[in-house]
Amino acid sequence: MRLSGRWALGDGVPAADGIVRDLERGAARIALEASGLEGWDSSLVTFAHAVAAAAAGRGVAFDGSGLPEGRAACSTSLSR
Repeated sequence: MRLSGRWALGDGVPAADGIVRDLERGAARIALEASGLEGWDSSLVTFAHAVAAAAAGRGVAFDGSGLPEGRAACSTSLSR
């Protein structure tokens, strides 16, 4: 999933519902790629955590290596 734009808690944290639906349809892997981000704060970490948890709960591989430096490690460790 490609993430773009500005991510800020003041704007709310996007729901991971669409990704959860993909997981329920049998996705084998979920990857987050954030090269299109214009700015971000902990809302991105919260979203990545929700996606990683949903993937882990369904035995689906989660790849957070496309997240900004430091966030990939955080999200990957949350998915274990």
